[in-house]
Amino acid sequence: MTNAQENEDGFQIIRIEGRLDAATSREFDAAMATLMREGGLRVALDVSELTYVSSAGLRSLLMLAKKMKDAAGLVALFKPQPQVSQLLKMAGFDRVMPMFHEESILRGFLRMKSTGGLTGDQVSQIFTHPLSVAEEFFLLALDDATGQLRPLPPGVMERAMAGALLMELAFLNRLEVDLKELRVTNRNPIGDPVLDDVLEDMATSSGTHSPAYWLERVGAQGAALVERVRERLVHKRILKEENRRMLWVFSVRRYPVMKDRREVKEVKARLHALVCGGDIPDPLDVLILNLASICKLLDVIFIPEELPKVGKRIGELVRLDLIGQELAASLVGKP
Repeated sequence: MTNAQENEDGFQIIRIEGRLDAATSREFDAAMATLMREGGLRVALDVSELTYVSSAGLRSLLMLAKKMKDAAGLVALFKPQPQVSQLLKMAGFDRVMPMFHEESILRGFLRMKSTGGLTGDQVSQIFTHPLSVAEEFFLLALDDATGQLRPLPPGVMERAMAGALLMELAFLNRLEVDLKELRVTNRNPIGDPVLDDVLEDMATSSGTHSPAYWLERVGAQGAALVERVRERLVHKRILKEENRRMLWVFSVRRYPVMKDRREVKEVKARLHALVCGGDIPDPLDVLILNLASICKLLDVIFIPEELPKVGKRIGELVRLDLIGQELAASLVGKP
């Protein structure tokens, strides 16, 4: 990937060539962060020579779109090739980042007045997630009243937990995902034992495999993975462990959420605001919303009257995540 900048009428044209994938997205992210810190808040991405975009590239574009909007900036794509345009539209990116083919229309868009917003330093600190995707999903799936996971069809929770872990590994630039293949691009440990074990298993596997294959393989460990995520939340003192007896016959473990339920309230409020507010999403929130949608946990976030109104918006958002699309397809037909 090559970035070439030129100033034109107060906005920047950034030329991207070749591939936008796990190997090049960090360079792209760093260049965009520097540009925004220096006041570049009206940007055209010239992608006429961009030939390939992976999940890492999609994530970088989504993060840029969100940061630009939060900083009251403008960003657009210019002259995408047919194969790139098709992928972006399939994933719903045409609703997040405008695409133009005529320079005069692009210039008109970028001349729109900015209304002011965050500073460059504030933009750099937009994304803060103290919990992992798997941990936040576990909290959404936990029934506050019973202290147990909500009932789901057999195998769904385990497969969803596998999806959560793969989504986070992709977000952390350890995996590359496209429509046909999911592969390890960086096997360096993250420092999270659950994620690192999954990563090591994938890194030592021979051959290349599809996202569906890895959802099946990691999902086979699903019950153990769910328990390890639960243990992490207890260790972080977000959950507490109690032993109760039912009918004086057998012991049932309950994991009530800690008293103030701050973490649960925060994730629910964040997802509710994302869907109802119409903002450009944080990529991690897309992952968690997708898991909630797939596992039919949206009633945890929205009241019954809201659900018919937000279905279309949720559908648009969850399309932004390729692993989530594969996870949803793998669960079709389950009881």
